[in-house]
Amino acid sequence: MYVTLKTLLLKIAQDWKQFNDKDELKIMHKYTEYGRQSITLYSGYMITTVIVFLSFPMASPVLDLIMPLKNGTRPKNLPYYAEYGIDLEEYYYPLMAQSLVGGVGTIVVLVSFDLEFILIVQHVIGLFSLVNFRLKKVEKMSEEIENGKVIFVKGDYLAYLYTISAIDLHKKVVEYIEIIEDSYNLAWLIIMSLNMFSLIKIKLNDPNDLFRYLFGMFSISIHFYYIFLPGQKIINSSEEVFHSCYACKWYNLSEKTKNLIKIMLLRSLKPCYLTGGKMFTMSMDTYCSMMKTGLSVFTVLNS
Repeated sequence: MYVTLKTLLLKIAQDWKQFNDKDELKIMHKYTEYGRQSITLYSGYMITTVIVFLSFPMASPVLDLIMPLKNGTRPKNLPYYAEYGIDLEEYYYPLMAQSLVGGVGTIVVLVSFDLEFILIVQHVIGLFSLVNFRLKKVEKMSEEIENGKVIFVKGDYLAYLYTISAIDLHKKVVEYIEIIEDSYNLAWLIIMSLNMFSLIKIKLNDPNDLFRYLFGMFSISIHFYYIFLPGQKIINSSEEVFHSCYACKWYNLSEKTKNLIKIMLLRSLKPCYLTGGKMFTMSMDTYCSMMKTGLSVFTVLNS
């Protein structure tokens, strides 16, 4: 996985060096900015959530300092069940500090993993947009031939070059998606399975933990959303290539150019997609199904 991801990241860096068209750079910057906004929102929410989840049990010792009870102290609890083999009351604060540092450190690693995936997919979606942009140039040239604004030989030659560049870029995008699929599909299967298990195992028996665990449940759903949404975007973007090919007014062009567009049309008939362990498609349909199933099982177990 490390080798393939490193290769992909090097190729992405090389892509930015090869873009020399002002309009294409503008498109790529737009999608990169979308990715930056997404990861800022996602990482901020997830880190805030884990801090709230882990620090909520600190309410008891804080209240003991502010409003101590007359006949004792409030029970002290850790953020999650754990057996350390030592006295919890005596070593509460060191254990609590370990829980906070370990929990925040773990979520930072997991969120970093997610952010890399989101940014890579956002780059791929930007490349899909460039493919559509180049096919729009073919359409524009075809319209100029149709309206007599340019002679057929010159217009068809330029349309041929635009088509070649669109095909080359589309092949590169498909290759990138295959690398992403090989690198992440097993990881997503494991992560989704653990998240579904966590969602199902949440118990709401203790009213004091109600808010904390509901907050955690919502975070799991947000995590699912931000992982399945890029997969859905890849499906939508790959389908848009088919529509762009179909709408580029290929009937005004030479047989040589038509044949190239036909090849691209046939390839784009099958949308690109990512999977979780080759078992389910990363799409919003799968997201809705998994959330519906998880919440149904959760409701039954807590009823």
